[in-house]
Amino acid sequence: ILCLAAFLLSPVFKIEKVTVEGNTYYSQEELIAALQDVVGKNYFSALFTNVPFSHLDYIFKARLYHQEQQLIGDKTYIKTADITCDFPHTVHVKITERIPAFLTKFQGEYLLVDSEGYVLEVFSGEEKPAYPTVEGLQVESYKTGKSLKSQSTSGKLELAIKICNLMQQ
Repeated sequence: ILCLAAFLLSPVFKIEKVTVEGNTYYSQEELIAALQDVVGKNYFSALFTNVPFSHLDYIFKARLYHQEQQLIGDKTYIKTADITCDFPHTVHVKITERIPAFLTKFQGEYLLVDSEGYVLEVFSGEEKPAYPTVEGLQVESYKTGKSLKSQSTSGKLELAIKICNLMQQ
């Protein structure tokens, strides 16, 4: 058992390469740089690092739980990330990005929001991009990368999201 453990944790299984697919907003170099802590690590030690007990299925699917959560948290345009170990030397990243839908104004700033109500970026009035601007939403608070919080229970935010989704289609 000790010999097997020593073999599995040996440099033979060192991760040397990261491949990325599904990216449009972030460059491959930017995403690979975000995962540099995995490069040079042992395949099996990376697989077992920081996996909560409730997500042990990630181990059986050879997915890197900690790196997925970190990438989604750091990059606001990433909706989902599947980071898998392609045995023995490669990590493969497959991402789905959030698509901006509209802008809404909050305390003099413009919030760029996706079709699920997540704030992607914040702009001043001069630098705002050319997206439809939805007015009249009563935003309580926001955090970039998180869903908008509305003061109103009237469903205006949900209605704005549905309208912008229909406009995109």
